[in-house]
Amino acid sequence: MEKDKFKILSLHINVLIFLQFWPNPLFNNVVNNHIMSIVCFITVTSCIPCIWTIYKVFEGMYDIGILFESFICFVNIMAYLTAYWTIFRNKAVIENLINDICIFLPYCPTNLIRDTDASSIRYTKYLIVYVTLGVFVNLAWPAISPEGCMRQRQSEYLLKHDPCGMPTHNYYPFDASKPIPFWIAFACEALLTCNICILFSMVTAIILGLLMQITEQIKHCCDKFEHINFKGDVETARKEFLECVRYHRAILEYAERVFTVFAPVMSAYLVVTSSATALIGYQIVETDNTQDRFRYAMLLLAWGCLFFMICLYAQILQDESVLIADALYNSDWTCNSIYFRHYIIRVIARAHKPLYFNISFLGKISLTRFVSVSNFNKHAVIIMNLL
Repeated sequence: MEKDKFKILSLHINVLIFLQFWPNPLFNNVVNNHIMSIVCFITVTSCIPCIWTIYKVFEGMYDIGILFESFICFVNIMAYLTAYWTIFRNKAVIENLINDICIFLPYCPTNLIRDTDASSIRYTKYLIVYVTLGVFVNLAWPAISPEGCMRQRQSEYLLKHDPCGMPTHNYYPFDASKPIPFWIAFACEALLTCNICILFSMVTAIILGLLMQITEQIKHCCDKFEHINFKGDVETARKEFLECVRYHRAILEYAERVFTVFAPVMSAYLVVTSSATALIGYQIVETDNTQDRFRYAMLLLAWGCLFFMICLYAQILQDESVLIADALYNSDWTCNSIYFRHYIIRVIARAHKPLYFNISFLGKISLTRFVSVSNFNKHAVIIMNLL
């Protein structure tokens, strides 16, 4: 089957194209690069008031809670830039990864890839619904219910430069409480919020989709190894065995390509999940505003679920990768043990090395990593509350 007739992750790519985060096939490379750069520039420019708020905290205009909220915004922006740069720099490589799923077609049925892709798209739809709902709540609730914000403001000066109704605390060097400046600033913050949430969610969904594909290929490879007909003709068994070895090698090479491309995004995940979620937990505990607690809880749940899904499927992939050795050992290879013994030992030895989603200087992505990050967040929240 030709590559241009067999695609995976079509929903993911269409969403990125709609948001101008992926090259549009209607434009050439120069136009696409300019559009993507402009979108990134606008988003980064929109975050300047958030960073300026951090400076104003040290001038004594805000309390420490506002510093934490602004720092959460800053860390999210850094994560956004990492995800954006990963796509912008590696868009051709990612597109090749998506197209190269066809290299498995000689070894597995087409339905295996299609069904796995359908499952990843279904998860992505759930993710899009949650992200859309979360963004809507984050934008709408402060605008329609500013009473809690009004109680927190310390002066009329702050009400002018950091008006209530905005999604986040941002210090503007002008009177942003007037209608026209307010809605312009609100639109900029809305753009920033949407871009960060949707881009990082889609990159996460792409990683999950590829991990699911690799996992299903390994399961199918295990089944092929286990059902090699060693009892029949030696030449026929040798051909089946070599086909399985080539299949296994193709899976390993494909997995390493995926890990290499998305390692920077996973580094951002660890930084965001380890720092921002601890601060979000502190905000939930300390704030006396119910609407802010609900908004922070939705944000904390989103980051936690995204990171957990990545760790879960990386763990499943790691566990399934070592089952190749068990599958080959369970096959009836003793019928021709003298001829195949050397080759089988080599395959089993290689299969005992798991497929790790490894990140330089930060270690492996797995459920163990998720637990360690969760424990770090818990202890960080306790320490901040004691301070």
